[in-house]
Amino acid sequence: MFALDLDGTVSDTLGSLGAYLSRALGVAVGLDRATNYHALEEALPPELRERGRALIERAFRDNAGNVYGQAEAVPGALEGARLLEARGKLAGYITRRPAIHGAITLGWLGVHGFPDAPLLHARPRISKAVYMRQLGARVLVEDSAHELEAVLTEGLGGVLLERPYNRGYAHERLVRLGGWAALAGLLEAA
Repeated sequence: MFALDLDGTVSDTLGSLGAYLSRALGVAVGLDRATNYHALEEALPPELRERGRALIERAFRDNAGNVYGQAEAVPGALEGARLLEARGKLAGYITRRPAIHGAITLGWLGVHGFPDAPLLHARPRISKAVYMRQLGARVLVEDSAHELEAVLTEGLGGVLLERPYNRGYAHERLVRLGGWAALAGLLEAA
């Protein structure tokens, strides 16, 4: 059974956050150089970084700019989630988004056609492994090497969707996929 992370794995929150910062700051934010949220801040002109950091914090905490609702789906994520559902292997979704944004998140999943499955909001500093066990999931599909490290150390499995910011991460029990399209091959091999 698989659990799916949302931001960066299923939802392109980085793209919607970049668009929000561009609107709020009145400057074009270079998403081509921004490979994660910290790099997005660093892509801003130096005189705007402090304000940009505050906007990023508000976006995640308060959904300022509707970054969660405006995000596009990560290419291939919908097909991957549907494939897992069709094979009876989708346990649910796990996110670090604050629980107050549950309705927005469920609405986003529905609007984009993602399978109906439980959504759990992981609290800060608690391993997603705790939530995986609640869902009955054995494998987490994730873009964050940090999140997967905690899951793997607790004896569960992880699939890391390759991104520029996680390419240097390695673990003997980690499965690395170049994108969602490779999930079908992984399921066939299992």
